[in-house]
Amino acid sequence: MRRSYDILKDGVLISTNSDRHDSSPWGLAGGHDSGRTTFTLYRGNKAVRIPGASNIECGKGDRFVIEICGGGGYGDPTERDREAVREDVRCGRVSEQAAADIYGLVNR
Repeated sequence: MRRSYDILKDGVLISTNSDRHDSSPWGLAGGHDSGRTTFTLYRGNKAVRIPGASNIECGKGDRFVIEICGGGGYGDPTERDREAVREDVRCGRVSEQAAADIYGLVNR
């Protein structure tokens, strides 16, 4: 899940407190590990990673982005039903590149 907050005025204080910044939820039965939670502050053309527990002052024009990790996968992704992977690509849940790299789907 991703949430993005555009900061509309100076002097906004954001307090963060979460986990899974340093370790990923693990996969089971051959499934892949999930990504990690990240907090990123975009200020001008700079992107700054924010720790899981911190306070940061933001200003007008900044953007604060929260990306929450999901759970790890279950089962070998190359054994997933081909039509289910194609449907995920059609619906935009999985890119064509990920379908090839992760699920081994070479022909759509």
